[in-house]
Amino acid sequence: INDKVWNKKIDLLINYYCKNKKMPSQHSKDNNIKTLGHWVVQQRQNKKNDKLSKERIETLDKLDWWKW
Repeated sequence: INDKVWNKKIDLLINYYCKNKKMPSQHSKDNNIKTLGHWVVQQRQNKKNDKLSKERIETLDKLDWWKW
């Protein structure tokens, strides 16, 4: 995933969390929320499998509410 797309997803995640005070669910009936929930799961999997760059890990770590 290129930086432009990844940065857009992180912005969507931050906006979602600030508005809803929770992480998006990959089981949501709303397709946009569901897609964002899948993206969150994928970031965790990418880190676990050493496929997430140091810069992206640091960006996510800066979010107080982010959990690996």
